[in-house]
Amino acid sequence: MPLLEFKGIEKRFGPRDEVPVLRGIDLTIEDGEFVAIFGPSGSGKSTLLNIAAGLDTRYSGSAKLRDKDLRALSDAARTELRRQTVGMVFQMFHLVPDWTVEANVALPSLFGPPSERASQRAHEVLAKVGLAGFEKRKPTELSGGQRQRVAVARALFSSPPLLLCDEPTGALDNETGASVLSLFRSIHEETRAAFVVVTHDERVASMAGRVVTLGDGRVARDERREVRA
Repeated sequence: MPLLEFKGIEKRFGPRDEVPVLRGIDLTIEDGEFVAIFGPSGSGKSTLLNIAAGLDTRYSGSAKLRDKDLRALSDAARTELRRQTVGMVFQMFHLVPDWTVEANVALPSLFGPPSERASQRAHEVLAKVGLAGFEKRKPTELSGGQRQRVAVARALFSSPPLLLCDEPTGALDNETGASVLSLFRSIHEETRAAFVVVTHDERVASMAGRVVTLGDGRVARDERREVRA
């Protein structure tokens, strides 16, 4: 059973759905894969990621996560499946500026059963991303790279089998972006969670074991490659 499966995904935008973005995407992601969804701006990469996370349900075709049809689920069931299965990392971090780093990382705990381990788990994942001791700081006190590491820690909080990353280095300089990519590689090797990383950056794509290139709303190429050290 695939972790994530798209069949015939079509998506249109505009007042009358007159602008096609995805034109029949067939794609399967297995447990433990590291996949880069590669292509230029406007090729539908982020749209596909939002469909994978169950954040967008206005499309044609079928999107399944753990063999559950995302569009067939209720909002509550879709939210719970996402909480248990998916961690998300965004280009602009999406941290709550007035909350501490610890509270931002523990955010997923607010959507599940009450847990006395939320603080302990936040400390654990912050240490994993190299931010032990930063728990009581605010995001405004951190550099861009540190804020992205907080976002990664939040994505790891629930130990999800799938991490969806939308242009995770797009707001970072080259050196900081390379540091975040190195972090992704080490997390993947340690956890064997599946990574799906949307990017237009060849540096990001080069670290993936599989690169799916989108063009004109379709899968133009799907290739496996040797990962560069």
